Amino acid sequence: MNKLELLSLSLYNIKQHTLRTVLTIFGVVIATFIVTFFLIISDTFNYTVRIAEKMLGGDVITLDKYDWKDETHNAGELIMKRANFSYGLIKELKEQQFVILCSSVYKNKFDITINGKKLENIQIYGVEPSFFTMHNYKLSEGNFFNYIDLKENKRVCVIGYDLLKKFNKNCLEDFVYIGGVSFKIIGVLKKIGNFLEMRPDEVVIIPATTYGRYLSQENDYPRIEILPEKKDEETIESIEKIVKEKREKMGERGGFAVNTLEKRFGFFKGVGTGIFRMLFIISLISLFVGCIGVANVMIASSTERIHEIGILKAIGASDIEIFIIFILEPVLLGLLGSCIGVPLGTLLSSILLLSSRTTGFIFRFPLLSIILSITITIIATAISGLYSAYKSAKIQTIEALRYQ
Repeated sequence: MNKLELLSLSLYNIKQHTLRTVLTIFGVVIATFIVTFFLIISDTFNYTVRIAEKMLGGDVITLDKYDWKDETHNAGELIMKRANFSYGLIKELKEQQFVILCSSVYKNKFDITINGKKLENIQIYGVEPSFFTMHNYKLSEGNFFNYIDLKENKRVCVIGYDLLKKFNKNCLEDFVYIGGVSFKIIGVLKKIGNFLEMRPDEVVIIPATTYGRYLSQENDYPRIEILPEKKDEETIESIEKIVKEKREKMGERGGFAVNTLEKRFGFFKGVGTGIFRMLFIISLISLFVGCIGVANVMIASSTERIHEIGILKAIGASDIEIFIIFILEPVLLGLLGSCIGVPLGTLLSSILLLSSRTTGFIFRFPLLSIILSITITIIATAISGLYSAYKSAKIQTIEALRYQ
């Protein structure tokens, strides 16, 4: 028997029991839908974290007054107690061979006004020009400020893309008012996209010296961001050594922490891993239930067709050909169920993710999740049919022909 004949026999049996086939496929559809839905949700969450880490300067090391992972619970107290980083320290770090770029960074939230329109709690950054390169920022229009602007305390700024949309599509050369101080808009960033709780498209970035002169408040202090040639333990230890030498005489006031984005995103990665494990278990349970239904149907089908198996063997069908006929049936059921369940799972998860863009999830077409869902379903249904296929292949011809 050729391959086409084997496939035709499997399809014929599926067609002969329409109601049973429909009910079996329905169970597979539900299982495949759940697997696809959860795979896409989990993949989207993890993809969002990876892209956020990359776009926000994944290779940047930040000197701060507190550890982003272990000291967030009392960060406010530590910020007030510990001394600010000195200009001398920043200068010394810039001179290190392993440092490519370095910038002092102020940040705080202010209410801003452009063209009489007001927005509350907008993130304001006071930085050096190298900050834009370190964080992969690109311009939609206009220019970044430069070191002359930094040196002369120029009241200029670069704004995020979403602020441009909210206020005026042609607001270059307009002024944004921050804390009652006017800043000339000289550039607009390209759209980056929101990442979880972060809103990089809703920022105003000004020179660090200008921030220190016009906007600095009691709780403001400059962090130091460093882009090293290589971000590894040796580099981090070198930075710690330099900072300790500068601050060791300060006692408790000299406390500091060397932070990386891995610390900031560590929580989200942990959540992502937890979500994946939970959804994976739920998906396996649903798939297991669907496969039990397939296995039961195939065992019943094998018993009903013993006489037919005897006839097939009598006309020359081998054990392996009988096995293939019976293993093709659950595979075809899995494929048919996938053709319905996968599109449904993809559609619902896509609608859910695209409608919740304000939460900061980055959606991409889930090709890998779709392929994985179909593959898992076909393998699972094939496994569920192994017993009945093996049992059918081992039936003796004479016994099968006598079976009524």
